[in-house]
Amino acid sequence: MKNTLTSLLCCWAVTSFAQSNFVVERIQLTNTIDKESKSFIPKLKDIANPKNPIVAKVNQHFMDRFEITSYNQRELEEFRWSELDFKSEILDNLLYISTSGEYYAAYPNYVEDEMFFNLSTGDLLKNTDIPFQALFSLKGYFDFMNKHWLPGARPAFKEALECSDSAELYCSYYDVDKYSYQANKSFICTLSNDCYPHALLACAPGHSVTLMDDTIIPFLNDFGKDALITNHYSQLVGVRKYQYNKKIESQIPDNLFFIGKIGGKYEFSMALQLNPSTHKADGYYYYERKKIPITLSGTFGETSIQLEELSEGKITGRMLFTLSDRYAENAFLIYVSPDEGTTYVSGVWESPDKKNKMDITLSEVKTTTELLMH
Repeated sequence: MKNTLTSLLCCWAVTSFAQSNFVVERIQLTNTIDKESKSFIPKLKDIANPKNPIVAKVNQHFMDRFEITSYNQRELEEFRWSELDFKSEILDNLLYISTSGEYYAAYPNYVEDEMFFNLSTGDLLKNTDIPFQALFSLKGYFDFMNKHWLPGARPAFKEALECSDSAELYCSYYDVDKYSYQANKSFICTLSNDCYPHALLACAPGHSVTLMDDTIIPFLNDFGKDALITNHYSQLVGVRKYQYNKKIESQIPDNLFFIGKIGGKYEFSMALQLNPSTHKADGYYYYERKKIPITLSGTFGETSIQLEELSEGKITGRMLFTLSDRYAENAFLIYVSPDEGTTYVSGVWESPDKKNKMDITLSEVKTTTELLMH
């Protein structure tokens, strides 16, 4: 593994040198907690202009990320990383850094991270990979989850709860954090995020599904087929993947998937497609007991989604989902980042005659759209 990593680092360093005056140096630091564990952190250098302000700007990002005030070990009061290493690439005036290692807080945490920088400005760039649920058609997402994912995920979570004495999990049945389409035409998706803190990691649920393309393709939308199969998205790394993500971000379908309960007892799953041009929302939902789709149609804005449910052309109910950046009782919290804040989603179901109302409580929200990301 170390030889492979060293080879990659050597090759990428040569590529970087050939394309610009920027190179990425490897600075070795020692963990100040045990005073033994070595780490390597990136430091940008301009070989033609040592005083380039862009270099200083990028390196400040690195120092902030790794919580240091200097690259000089003797000037550091504290360095809490262990076995940290990185890969780098410079291409088309973009810098890519991929890091992995352990951070010592109350207990060791294994951390993987990616950073992208514009070498014309030194700005840290936001990269968003294609969400797993964006690959599927509106119907295909829940069909895939119900048929191929949840039957294995639920027992894995049950075992995790038994192992941990019912400690609360940080993830859900619907969290698929890695996926790939392989050269042998197999599709692999995996839950591998840390669902428990360090002390309970041995109990964390792990789940993976592997399917051949003739099985997975019927569940995908045209966007997913194009990205995975035609453009080999899974094989893209570094700058090339960032560039592809930017190129196709406007093509990602604007879909929402809600899972929850109506009136505290009627479990449901909902799939909505949003049209940003017309502000129309269309889709369906079904109750888990019967899984019979009920048509939904309505509108959406920055702070709400209003829907009518239809059966045989008649309105059988109405739903209102409210989006807010302020806490509301029984609302579902979507955390994005310190910069972009949070969104709270709460809902109400109402009968056509408005005589009956029930709260909608969500247990999971999966989105491919930025509607819920501000």
